[in-house]
Amino acid sequence: MRNPFTTGRVAVTGATVVIVLAAAGAAFAFFTSTGSGTGSASVGTTEEGDWSKTGVTVSGTLYPGGPPITFTYTFKNHGSGDEAITNASASVLADGSGYVEHNGVPKTGCLQTWFFTPSVITPLPTASVPPNGTTTVQVRVQMKDSGTNQDPCQGATPDVTLNIFG
Repeated sequence: MRNPFTTGRVAVTGATVVIVLAAAGAAFAFFTSTGSGTGSASVGTTEEGDWSKTGVTVSGTLYPGGPPITFTYTFKNHGSGDEAITNASASVLADGSGYVEHNGVPKTGCLQTWFFTPSVITPLPTASVPPNGTTTVQVRVQMKDSGTNQDPCQGATPDVTLNIFG
């Protein structure tokens, strides 16, 4: 006597194999071709020197381990179209010996490594600045407590350079 379950398995297994083979055949049933094309468009450019610094203000006083102070830069767009500042970087300037520059003159004994910019430069404009328009960018600068005598920095306001990118 035949086992009815065995026959069913063979039939189901056979049907499964037929379906898998049919699907595999269908996966290879397409045409291929190659081609290429080239297009071009004209995109405007920014002019070198579109931005100029029109002012810098400093609020606060630096102390070893004290809170950061804010340098606020005002920039003017001299370009003929709208411009935006999308990124910026700042650094405390130093001479070749690592001494902080104060009004363009090295402050002997006052080390650049004692200063840093602890926060992201804010606020970066979220919209374009029109021709002849202005915008401000702020930089926060802080003085580290080195655990050593930092008297050479007394009275200094470190020169901070700000580079903007659009």
